[in-house]
Amino acid sequence: MTVTWTAFNPAVRVEIDLHDCAMRLARLNDKHQRTAIHLHLSKLQPSRRQEHHKRLATAVFDSLLMRFKCRLFRLGSGNLVLVTKNTPQPEIDAPLTTLRAMFADDPLIYHDATGGEGFATTYNVSANSPAFLTHCEALLTEAETRTRGLPSSVHAPLIKQDTRALDMQGLALLDAALATTSIAPFLRQQEVALISAGSEVETVFTELYVSIPDLQRALAPNADLETDPWILLGLMRSLDRRVLAYLNSAEAAPLPRPVSINLCLSGLGNETIDALMRLQSRYRDWRTIIETPHLEPYVDLGGFMQKATRLREMGFRVCLDGFCHNTLPLVDRERLNVDFLKIRWSAALEREGIAAPLERLAGAVKRAGADRVVLCRCDTPGALAWGRSIGIKIFQGRFIDFLHHGAADPRESETTPTHSRKIQTF
Repeated sequence: MTVTWTAFNPAVRVEIDLHDCAMRLARLNDKHQRTAIHLHLSKLQPSRRQEHHKRLATAVFDSLLMRFKCRLFRLGSGNLVLVTKNTPQPEIDAPLTTLRAMFADDPLIYHDATGGEGFATTYNVSANSPAFLTHCEALLTEAETRTRGLPSSVHAPLIKQDTRALDMQGLALLDAALATTSIAPFLRQQEVALISAGSEVETVFTELYVSIPDLQRALAPNADLETDPWILLGLMRSLDRRVLAYLNSAEAAPLPRPVSINLCLSGLGNETIDALMRLQSRYRDWRTIIETPHLEPYVDLGGFMQKATRLREMGFRVCLDGFCHNTLPLVDRERLNVDFLKIRWSAALEREGIAAPLERLAGAVKRAGADRVVLCRCDTPGALAWGRSIGIKIFQGRFIDFLHHGAADPRESETTPTHSRKIQTF
């Protein structure tokens, strides 16, 4: 079949990814057990096909995606396709049972006829991968026909006439769009380095992060994702699930080592712990760092302390990210039971009158430990000089990239994006 047109149509991006997955599986000749299940949710009664129903149906599979090598594709039609590898059948049956209970009053639930007429169609990919590939080709062709001339329709609900702050409804729409979009294209890397007195640059760790500006441009171009920090925190929790599921998947590229991952501790549960341990088992020679927003202790101090302690007992290290020159002196790193603090550089720090709190900041850096504080967004020589003046030794930013690798001088390009969702490596 021809996919030239669809390759440039974002409305069928998921169908293209599914087709690519099916082609790769058709070329494999191994002993792994692979199964695919097509859930025909588009055939449910209209009252059961609302956006919140789709979100809930997708969320049912989060635990499975974090614990096993599975992929979930949310098609533009509203259907779901689950592809599994070496996953025990009872584990697959569990979310399907939940879905059946969720839509128990719909007649479709009680029909499993072949040919797509029932609630679910199962494909034994290991035994007959060509059949699954043919099915995916048909899905892609159907999606191309359905969306021709409407290449952006899949994300139309997110497009607004005027830019405005993201609200709870917008967050729900963005979360639904994330369920149909691979997180991989939004992942970025940036090194964090120790700058010696002689200006020698030595990599301390590499940060792998989700670019919020790129995510916004792709999925919510007219929404401001950063106006409300609590809305942003909700988005972070959704990204946590997507990123952990991706990093534990077979499609994930090898991570730079040592690795550090951003995670909202307020959303930490047993399933997340299991996903973290699976990830850590792949990098046993390094200690993983969990970086969490600096607002987390203010959400629930007792809960934060308990979870941070548990993570450290498991062998992880914890970093609080997002401090500024006003808030860093207020934090006691050791009492919060964290290993690192990250302070963000701002151009305002170069303005007249900002020198007054330098002594206080230098004292805060000394208490925390000069090798325990990172100055990020260090995009200019002035930022580096400011950080050194208060005793900071570890830096991150485009000017550090320039010093280390001769990358493009950030002074000749636009400023670093105002916010990034990060998953780091130490």
